[in-house]
Amino acid sequence: MYKEFADLCEKRNVTPYRVAKECGFSGVSLSDWKSGKSSPRADKLVKIARYLGTTVEYLVTGETSDIPSVVLSSDEEQLLEDYRALNRTGKEKAADYISDLKDNDKYIKDIPSAGTHVG
Repeated sequence: MYKEFADLCEKRNVTPYRVAKECGFSGVSLSDWKSGKSSPRADKLVKIARYLGTTVEYLVTGETSDIPSVVLSSDEEQLLEDYRALNRTGKEKAADYISDLKDNDKYIKDIPSAGTHVG
């Protein structure tokens, strides 16, 4: 289970320590997990999975169901990485800013309405 966690951390360019801190468990707990002395509680696994953009199933088994995955562009990956680097207050401010942008048609991409033929 720790191997999947560590691999995802590396893939997401985040340290296991940072994930542990953001998800509310200690460095000691992280060390115990790494050495096989213990495993995170279910509520912590849920937080870790959400943080890393995966499922608890993957963290526990290394396998996933036939759940479609989301493919992010490099810009989206960078935005997500930047967002994850923020503290709680920064995340709240970012969410407020995005909400304000969405309320302004000037910043909304053109999306064809239903029944409109494009091409």
